[in-house]
Amino acid sequence: MKINKIRSIFNNSLKKISKHYNNLLEDFEPEVIHDFRLEIKKLRAFIRLVNTEVTKKKSIKIKQKIKTFYNTTGKIRNVQLHKQRIIQMCMSLSLVTPETYLELLNEEEAQEKKKARVEAEEISFPRFKETVMKSMPEELTTASIRSFTLQKSDALLALLSLSAYDDKTLHNTRKILKDILYDWDYIMPYLASVFPEYFIHKENIESLATKLGDFRICALLFLFLHRFIWIKSQARQKKRY
Repeated sequence: MKINKIRSIFNNSLKKISKHYNNLLEDFEPEVIHDFRLEIKKLRAFIRLVNTEVTKKKSIKIKQKIKTFYNTTGKIRNVQLHKQRIIQMCMSLSLVTPETYLELLNEEEAQEKKKARVEAEEISFPRFKETVMKSMPEELTTASIRSFTLQKSDALLALLSLSAYDDKTLHNTRKILKDILYDWDYIMPYLASVFPEYFIHKENIESLATKLGDFRICALLFLFLHRFIWIKSQARQKKRY
């Protein structure tokens, strides 16, 4: 892959990211946040692929301020989706909506939005684009693409061979699967030579990534509820004293 192709991919990706970024600042709508974060993930996956061509010192990096903002938007979206699930669960089970709990979630969402707006003031995607364009290699060789594909295979199989899986292991497994999907068009010709037969079919990877995503949703649900219980217990203790 020559530099003109690499530059074109980066240009298209950064153009989409900038568009979603400007849109989400209006009111951080859930779907707009999703679109922004999805494009960041795709860009990150392509950067990892391209970085196999260069030394660590010259590698392309997403700026820390963008990473921080990305993480904050993730927290906002987690709260938004959790609120939706709580309301849907109450409706399906004919339960009274927990207004106090939803108020706490609304407060947390508002705080994270405020934080994100402050972080956004420190971000300049034109400057980031300029940095990326200066850092890209002259080409992405077949050898580098093969090496990247092998790295993903080794990392994935190492995780899957563990005797037990914790949340971090499952999360890292899903990240690798997503990298494979986002870079599919570039690494697909080399998958069969390094991956087990199951993983050379895109639909299998998508299915597994979706199941791991569903598990992550359940884990977040329990995390939110556990934190709410802790807050309530702290409030009761303060009343006693």
